[in-house]
Amino acid sequence: MSWPLPNRLAVLLAYFLLLTATALAAGPSSGISKTPLNIPQNFVNVNILRTLDLSSAIVREFTTVVVQNVAKEAQQVYFVPVTELMEAHVAIVEASDKKSGTQLIVAKDSFDSEKLIQYYKVALLQPLKPQDKITITLKVVYTHALSAFPQEIPQVAKQLLKYTGNIFVFSAYLSEKQKTVVKLPTTNVVTYTEGEAASKSGNLITYGPFSSIPPHKQTEFFVHYENTKPLLTFSRVRRELEVSHWGGNLAVEEHFELKHDGARAQDICILHAADITVNLPFLIPSIPHSLCRLKGQFSRIQFQQSAYVHHQTIVLKALTFKLPAGASDPYYRDEIGNVSTSNFRATPRETTLELRPRYPLFGGWNYTWYHGYNLPLDAFARSRKETGVYVLNVPFLETIANATVDRAIVRIVLPEGAT
Repeated sequence: MSWPLPNRLAVLLAYFLLLTATALAAGPSSGISKTPLNIPQNFVNVNILRTLDLSSAIVREFTTVVVQNVAKEAQQVYFVPVTELMEAHVAIVEASDKKSGTQLIVAKDSFDSEKLIQYYKVALLQPLKPQDKITITLKVVYTHALSAFPQEIPQVAKQLLKYTGNIFVFSAYLSEKQKTVVKLPTTNVVTYTEGEAASKSGNLITYGPFSSIPPHKQTEFFVHYENTKPLLTFSRVRRELEVSHWGGNLAVEEHFELKHDGARAQDICILHAADITVNLPFLIPSIPHSLCRLKGQFSRIQFQQSAYVHHQTIVLKALTFKLPAGASDPYYRDEIGNVSTSNFRATPRETTLELRPRYPLFGGWNYTWYHGYNLPLDAFARSRKETGVYVLNVPFLETIANATVDRAIVRIVLPEGAT
């Protein structure tokens, strides 16, 4: 019995859909074998002191580890684990020999898909003999690791941030003794994980010392604290450098897409001097407030009336860029056109460009602009007499301090005929 062609195609299509549905129901990872990693216990952490710096929008972790080789042979590779959750926030991993200050080579190694751990390996300067000790300094920088809590605040309220992490130093090896110090921007802490091993002094919270901590031990802790600095993220930066030998000039133009990732501003309210003074949770004390009557739109009147408390809020009114010495002929433009609210100051050592956007930036707001300037080429380009090759040495980016850059593009235009 032979079926007509349309019927045969219909049967094949139904069979294909059945196979697809079966594969989807089985889950995306059903056919992927997990690969656990066994890190040799060649080292013991004799003592660990970790400092978590939460004083800015970028989290910096500084860890000093006294490492002892407990193996029978000399060892030269020390493994540093990072959980998959924190790996998504890692921007920089660095290591150095504390005694000499020499930078150690850090390389991204294998991923343990069973424990969901990413390993980095640190190459020691020379093999560490059995029972010998070395002190290593680790620096890990995390971006987007802080969250505003609450996520929305009144326009004149103080911002509160929350950080959640591991109370123990996450290590691949046994730790005989360790302690963690959390550094905050102010002494104003709403709440934090307390316990017998926790203590607070000023803007520092200390956890530990702890003894005999097994490898990969995790216990969550949190800190809920005040930070009145804006959380700034450059979602995209495009930097263009044009080299001109004829004029001896290096033209720089930078395009920015900026987002304020801080707590979003709630309904906009207009202030009146006759209003009653209130003290709402997280609200700046002794500031008169009216009921919110203007919602979802920026009020220039309210912004000017509350100018005396702007330093206590996360509103961004200006951006300061440190430019190389010798910068000249600056310009500042956005989608509308030229922006005249800028200040350019030049000194023999450095140049400062202060930009004031057309409107202040509150949490959740964006701003896009570009600016440019000229630099003397002879300060950044050198020629090698033996080869005739020119070497251009310029900073990769020129951004503001403590701001995250999610994506950066650098484009260099060389003179015609350059190879």
